[in-house]
Amino acid sequence: MKEVMYMLINNISKKCIAYNTNNFLINPKRINRKLQACDKIIHLFRLPFIKLGTWLGFLNIEYSYIHGNKSRLKIGKNCSTTNTIFNVNSGNINIKDNTIFGHNCMLL
Repeated sequence: MKEVMYMLINNISKKCIAYNTNNFLINPKRINRKLQACDKIIHLFRLPFIKLGTWLGFLNIEYSYIHGNKSRLKIGKNCSTTNTIFNVNSGNINIKDNTIFGHNCMLL
């Protein structure tokens, strides 16, 4: 029963994270972390409010903003973007492996 609940919560969480209609990107370090079932339920409860807040223009430390086409941003493995602003209107941005950005960093 516990395994079935874990699989169900894990699948729902991945679908909620993948469903993103605005220009915000969740920090890759936050996607791959191991959460207990209780923490996943809390995350699923908070996710709609976080998405609404980012859509309204509020900043969230878990999400980075991409100004332009999301396909122009390539992020390597084991990267932490915190709440970085990426401006990809003028070209592509390639971030290599093991890169960490500080708070409110901007790549123009």
